[in-house]
Amino acid sequence: VYKRQGINAEYGGNSFLLVSTMKLLLLAFILSLSYFSVSCKDGIVIKSANRLIDLDSQFARHYINFTFENTGSSSVSDFFLAVHEERVQNLVFIAIGNPKTNTSEQLIPVPHEVSEKRALYKVSLPDVTVAPGSTVQFEAFLFFSHVMRPLPAQIKQNERQFVRYEDHAYIFSPYEIKTQTTQIKLASSTLESFLERPPTNHKDNIVVYGPYNDIAPFSRAKIHVHFENNKPFITVTSFVRELEVSHWGNLAVEESLSFQHDGAKHKGSWSRWDYQRASYQNMPLPAVASLTEIFPAEATDFYYRDEIGNISTSQYYGTPEAVSFVFKPRFPLFGGWKTAHYHGFNLPLEKFLFTDYNDGSAHTLNFTFAPLLLDTIIDHLTVRVILPEGATNIKLHTPFPVDNEGRSLHFTYLDTVGRPVVTFEKKNIVADIKGSFQVTYSFSRSSLLREPLLLIGGYFTLLFAFILYLRIDLNLKAKDEKIERVSSILISFKEDVYDVYSGVFTSLEDAFKKYQTDKLSEKDYRNLRAQSDTSVNKANDELKEVLSQLEDVGTPVTSRVNELKKHLTEKFRHLKLLHDNELNTPQGSRNTSAYNKTKQEETRQFELADDEVERIFNELFEKAN
Repeated sequence: VYKRQGINAEYGGNSFLLVSTMKLLLLAFILSLSYFSVSCKDGIVIKSANRLIDLDSQFARHYINFTFENTGSSSVSDFFLAVHEERVQNLVFIAIGNPKTNTSEQLIPVPHEVSEKRALYKVSLPDVTVAPGSTVQFEAFLFFSHVMRPLPAQIKQNERQFVRYEDHAYIFSPYEIKTQTTQIKLASSTLESFLERPPTNHKDNIVVYGPYNDIAPFSRAKIHVHFENNKPFITVTSFVRELEVSHWGNLAVEESLSFQHDGAKHKGSWSRWDYQRASYQNMPLPAVASLTEIFPAEATDFYYRDEIGNISTSQYYGTPEAVSFVFKPRFPLFGGWKTAHYHGFNLPLEKFLFTDYNDGSAHTLNFTFAPLLLDTIIDHLTVRVILPEGATNIKLHTPFPVDNEGRSLHFTYLDTVGRPVVTFEKKNIVADIKGSFQVTYSFSRSSLLREPLLLIGGYFTLLFAFILYLRIDLNLKAKDEKIERVSSILISFKEDVYDVYSGVFTSLEDAFKKYQTDKLSEKDYRNLRAQSDTSVNKANDELKEVLSQLEDVGTPVTSRVNELKKHLTEKFRHLKLLHDNELNTPQGSRNTSAYNKTKQEETRQFELADDEVERIFNELFEKAN
């Protein structure tokens, strides 16, 4: 008989092999589900059938041991299991076991259509064929959820919870059953009532219907049991699991849960004191004090939070096989109450990611399909697998069909084009469901350098921007004040230096012309020239003060003023040399080639200096304006 494995259920990891994949494909092929209108013309009858209905929790677990007999003339390898039409939506999964090999296989029913009164599931056992006149035994396990109804529907805090379960005394089957027995195991020995179908026996928490003989196909005989069941009826309305793959060696897992207590609704006031007292006295209360989920043994860095913040009332217990994480809500959940939280942990990537030996860029992520959240039913499961940025050729492989599958992008730190996300959804999931899903994709090792290079480039860009910020004056007010200061200094330069030089040039030119026309003696000219030298020396002293002021301001104009000073000095020197050439040459020797050559050269140098003075002066005062 199929048994729940608890913490021994595998999360994938090193158990992922090609053989496992082949088994899943084989199982999907041979355990195909469909609905048929089946007659008994194939010669199959059920020689005996024993059923155990376990109602020890909020679920109904059906364990059925069949002995099939082939009374026909041809071999048979296919069999059919039937479910009442009102139970089809409550069927979570079916498991088929072979007593001879002590093995079991599990499948998720995905009906294509539902007939008016029944649904049939085709089952084929590997390497099992029933020859005419032979028998075969196999075991079936059917798992149902949401099949118990609280009665009464509302109770007070200290009242016990009673539920009503309805079924049929006869095993619903498309075959004739020669003899059959049904046992119902209750959650307690407190039985309010039950519907008898003789022969019926009741002792402690066991109700036995049968044996019944020669039951026709699809026979019905309604029964019900009304009994005490204080087990919490936890329903996770939404479970979102997010796996973020980092090829730097980490697999981050975060799970968000919204859950509620679907037992008898709480009525009246609530007292924590009464609850604590009842807990201390071990009184049965239909309240959810905690939830337990099984994580891989390698899980680390746990956190447990809700919309308020961190929740400290949690514990985890590690073993070599797994980690049991106990989540305690901020308040106990009574019937009709609900809450939500999220938790997460980290896993070493090498335990769950496998790389193709022949192709280093081909990777396969293997992880458990169903969360190992004990004693709960997950109405809607959503799994999001966030792959590294740059992953391509993405494919999803699941052990059974899913309700929805999609692709999207996820953006986080240092992402440019986004990380590809694989999303799939499945309804009606419990921890008993086994199997792992795989996501295959291509991701080269060189892609790992994308984020470090982006980070390095960002740091260099930030540093360069900081350098520019220090070099560039962005203060407009200070910049305007600086411009005004430079303009004021240049005006002083013009008045105290440039205009003095210009006056000297003009006065010397006029005096020399008078000397040439005998209107001014040489002595008077030389006296005027001595005065000009004094004026120029005074202007040069003023120029030093101007240059000092410009250097204090820190402006590139300083170099241009220095250059202007150089050309003014050159212009004054060549003007004096030009005059000295004529003054020092006798009247009769002024037609010689040496005289003329010196005159032409000094005149040329004077004009060049004059042009440079005018150009630089105009540039300076254009900038100043």
